[in-house]
Amino acid sequence: MNIQLLRKCLLRLKIPIFFINLVLNFFTKHTNAIITSHSITIPYQMKVGIDQREVISPLLWTIYYDPLFCRIINIQQKYVISLRRLTSIDLLQYKQLKVNCNLLGYLNNTTWIASSKEELKYMLSEADNYYTFMNINSIRNLYTELICFVYVLYTFLTIL
Repeated sequence: MNIQLLRKCLLRLKIPIFFINLVLNFFTKHTNAIITSHSITIPYQMKVGIDQREVISPLLWTIYYDPLFCRIINIQQKYVISLRRLTSIDLLQYKQLKVNCNLLGYLNNTTWIASSKEELKYMLSEADNYYTFMNINSIRNLYTELICFVYVLYTFLTIL
């Protein structure tokens, strides 16, 4: 995670500057050591500032990914999840529930949801651009294969 880009993401959300400095100073220029069964290793300089085991790490990852999530959520085409919920057993009344959903994300794990292969490719293209800009490693080859598999599976199931 790039600390300077994290600073910009925190500023985007109007987090008070004193809190931003406090959090970022905590993760800047620090060392780490490992406790083994025999001793503690020689301390080494951390390359990436934020250890994923830190308590605040999930919040910071969410803030880091927020600009991408906002961009994807605001695209015109939205995948609609709908279901009928029983509201009265006696009268057998139902209520239609609908939720627009394009993605589910937690930390650096994201599930992309789309109604078509083209929409999914567009979202993945936007994500690739963001990953490149934010210096995030992605697994593009894996999810390209997954798109093709899911699309073929979807096509097969609609024929049945």
